[in-house]
Amino acid sequence: MTITCGIPQTPLRKPVADFEFVQPDSIEQALDILSDRGQETRVLAGGTDLVRLLKLGEVNPGLVLSIARLEELQKISPTADGGLSIGCLATMAEISTNKDVQKISPALAKAAGQLGSPLVRNRATIGGNFVNASPCADSAPPCAVLDAVVVLQSKSGKRKLALDEFMLGPGKTTKQADEMLVAIEIPNPGNNTGSDFQTLSRRKALEITIASSTARVTLDDAGTIKSARICLGSVAPTWLMSKGAQKVLEGQKPTDDLVQSACDAAVKDASPIDDLRAAAQYRRMMVEVLTRRALVGAIELAGGQR
Repeated sequence: MTITCGIPQTPLRKPVADFEFVQPDSIEQALDILSDRGQETRVLAGGTDLVRLLKLGEVNPGLVLSIARLEELQKISPTADGGLSIGCLATMAEISTNKDVQKISPALAKAAGQLGSPLVRNRATIGGNFVNASPCADSAPPCAVLDAVVVLQSKSGKRKLALDEFMLGPGKTTKQADEMLVAIEIPNPGNNTGSDFQTLSRRKALEITIASSTARVTLDDAGTIKSARICLGSVAPTWLMSKGAQKVLEGQKPTDDLVQSACDAAVKDASPIDDLRAAAQYRRMMVEVLTRRALVGAIELAGGQR
């Protein structure tokens, strides 16, 4: 289906140029369109960001490609290795309540359940959250701590990229014009693994994150931290993995002193800015608080004692 659309101009809104609206019935049709007209096309998934940008006149695509009919991209499925494949059209509401997500990545289920409001969560998709590549994209850190990869598809085939290879900075990714992000794949985290997500906003709903921290901890049979990841959000141009905290944690028994040392290392790794939502110094202070909460939660879910 192809129609020509326009958004009416009002005194408070910039004029928006007409654009074509196409809604293919298959992935193949969508990829054909991207192959021919990818440079002038914006893909519409849930629309929570794109519609706003169109209304503000910040983007003016010649063609809007809606993939809403592509049911195969909505699936959340276990993989053969015990991990997960999450289709790009899976909504935050679906992710937050999915039993497989809750089991394999409690942090992702929690982050998805706190994003926006019920109305937003019923529309917003994980694919859109990733492609927008915002520093405060709440679904990215929980996936990053589990070494997730994005699956990009074009007419030439598929390729997989680690998240740090995909997200380059605010609004910037390595996705090519003829490609579409079709899925996020999360490997099996293994036994004795727990993850937790902690976030801070100016209010509890319909607000952009000031800072967040996601922790993933895997323990060995003796209760020692076998591997750990701390990923920070909204304190760098993209999500930030704290190498310092990881170095402090791995090979050690969980204790209150160890958790505090890891929090201190995470604060050192953060590079926040001053903006309308919060001062950089306040963000650094909150990184310590949020990382402590996330680490404690992850250790408890992994079956550890402090």
